[in-house]
Order: sequence, then structure tokens, then C-alpha cells
Amino acid sequence: MKTKKWITILTAVLLLASVAGCAASGETGPDTPAATVNSTAPLSAADAQKLALEHAQLTADKVTSLRTEYDLDDGVPEYEVDFRQGDYEYDYTIHAETGKVLHWNKEFDPVDPKPTKPAEPQTPTTAPVKPEEPAPEKLTADDAKKIALDHAGLTADKVTGLRTEYDLDDGVPEYEVDFRQGDYEYDYTIHAETGKVLHWNKEFDPVDPKPTKPAEPQTPTTAPVKPEEPAPEKLTADDAKKIALDHAGLTADKVTGLRAKYDVDDGVPTYEVEFYADGWEYDYEIHAEIGKILEWDKDD
Repeated sequence: MKTKKWITILTAVLLLASVAGCAASGETGPDTPAATVNSTAPLSAADAQKLALEHAQLTADKVTSLRTEYDLDDGVPEYEVDFRQGDYEYDYTIHAETGKVLHWNKEFDPVDPKPTKPAEPQTPTTAPVKPEEPAPEKLTADDAKKIALDHAGLTADKVTGLRTEYDLDDGVPEYEVDFRQGDYEYDYTIHAETGKVLHWNKEFDPVDPKPTKPAEPQTPTTAPVKPEEPAPEKLTADDAKKIALDHAGLTADKVTGLRAKYDVDDGVPTYEVEFYADGWEYDYEIHAEIGKILEWDKDD
């Protein structure tokens, strides 16, 4: 009977000790961590994120790129929590058991501007795309004619054979303008956009030269007729040079490459005179007897 009594007493004492121990483990004091989870169990990733966001005074819907990674740093269990808010990047290190913020950083890190959205491809159609028409030249054919006539000091009613042709020469739009005035033929090359005279030529070209009077038949004689010696030309090379220089309004000391060459062209004695001045090339054909300028050209 005594033994049964002692067993009852011992059981009651053990029960009271167990209750007292449980009460002691639920107490909190000034050193208790602020985390809501049990200090003896590690925090979850969601707990670590919540602690970092609360410290930054933000919520999950206000941030982007929220990321959490568990790690052991020198035996200390930690959560690395990263996220962005606007142009700022946040980095947190949180103790995985106590919930204490061990380290945190807020860095200004502007996000790169969004790339321009590429243009959406055009929906193909069965109808072919019409190529763009080339931009029209700024001058008309009539404009080119007027520029050439003004340069020559003539009017349309004073010339014949007035003709204009459009062309592209090495990509340069040009008008070729031709006309005649008396015994002279004019050729012009005019820029079809700027109206600049790129080249021009005035050539002596008689339309219908009068036929040479046939020589009267010689009276036959028994003695053979001695052929006539060709009459010497009336002009010298220097005379021809002077005629060309005077026509160009220049003097010999103002030109280079001055040269005169005698020739007979279709029975006509001529001098070919050439020289250069101020970036221009001058060519003259002068009658070697009468000194008349048969043809001349000034070329850039």
C-alpha cells in the first residue's frame, strides 16, 4: 500500500515539473528577436523577403526582380535577398535563424532605356510595289535653250536648228543644246539642275560655200606649160598667233603652250593655233592667206 502511494506522489511531481518547463520556454524578454518564427528553426525564403521589404518600406507588388538565395557564410546561415525598385537596386543579407538584417545596400543603378521596337514587317501583297519616280531635273529643255542663247548673246528668232537633248554623263544630268547662226555652229553642255554652262563651242561651218570658179582652159601650145609655183601664204605663224590672241583678248605673256602649226585642209591653207590661259584651253583655225578665223574653241 505504501509503495502505491509513493508511485502516485512521484508521478504528480514529474507532471508538475513538465508543466513548469513548458511555461518557461514560452516566455519572451528584451533580447528576443523581432522575427515571428521560432528562433530555433531557420526562416523560410518568403520570411526573408518579407523582412527585407519591410526594412526598405516597400511591398512585393512595388518591386521587380525579387530573388532570394540561401547560403552558409563561415557557418552562419544567411539569406541573400535582391530586388529593384525604379532606378535603385537593393541587396540584403538576413540571418536565416534570427531574422536579423546583417547587411543591406541601396544602389542607384538606372535601367538601360528600352530599345526601339523594330518596325513590324509589311504584309506582302500580290500587287508589286511601284518604284519611286526619279526626282525631275530642276531645269526644263526650254530653260536650257534660254541659258545657251543668253550666253551666246542671241535670241531664238535669230538662230536655226535649235535642238535640246537630255543626257546623264557619269551620273551628271545635262542638256546638250545645238543651234546655228549664219556660218557658225554653237554647241552647249548645261547642267540640268544648276544651269551652269559646263562646256560650249562656236565653230565656223559655212552652210553652202560658193563653188570655186573653174579655171579657164589653157590655150594649147607646143611647149609644155610650166606648173605654177604655189603662192606662199600671206601670213606667218606669228601673225596667226597674234590674230588668235587678239580675238581671245589676251597677250603672249599671259598664256602658256602657245603653238602655231601650218596645214592645208581640203586645199585651204590654215594655221592651227593653241594655247592655255586661266584653266582654259583655246584652239583656233585661221586662214593662212586672209587671216580669217575659220573655227575656234574654248574648253574647260
